[in-house]
Amino acid sequence: FLPVSFLMGVATFSFSIGRGLIDTALPVFTVQELGWADTDYSQIFATANLIAGILGMVIGGFLIDYFGKVKMIFIYISLLILLAAAMSFLKSFWQNDIFVTGFIICFYILLTFTNIAIFASAMQLCWKRISVTQFTLYMAISNLGITAGAALMGQLKGFLSWEFVILFYIVFSVVMLVLIRFINFEKHQSRVDELELKYLEK
Repeated sequence: FLPVSFLMGVATFSFSIGRGLIDTALPVFTVQELGWADTDYSQIFATANLIAGILGMVIGGFLIDYFGKVKMIFIYISLLILLAAAMSFLKSFWQNDIFVTGFIICFYILLTFTNIAIFASAMQLCWKRISVTQFTLYMAISNLGITAGAALMGQLKGFLSWEFVILFYIVFSVVMLVLIRFINFEKHQSRVDELELKYLEK
């Protein structure tokens, strides 16, 4: 219940809502709006995740260690916001399969990198004595956010066009972008050390 732990929970939940929204929207959008076959989207989605997974293993952790978790989260989410905005405003390019495919691949690469950075940050915020429980809570919060985002997509599509549904993703990313600036690992660690000292004194 330390402030930074709480902030990370709220930030993770907000980011995951946006992720759930996009995860649910893209297959429906490409099939219903663009006329793709189900297999077309499935192949591109699988390719995007394969590329994202390989790049995440190769350079994802290195970038976080070298430049810092908060800085990289800020960069990744800023790029995700720009991608979503471009996809929303450049409606005239939606019939260009290369443009949409490029968006999906780039989006999921950045999404994977962001998830790596977020969970690395969450792990660092965990107090070792309760790290399993605390990290599990972060995972659960993330999953709840994804579920909430999926449910929200159905509600939004009832009264918004696709460009605004995609644009709505930015709202949740901006919340994450603002909150992550208040994450101070050093200050949090000093609070955790105080807790550890009190525990040992008992």
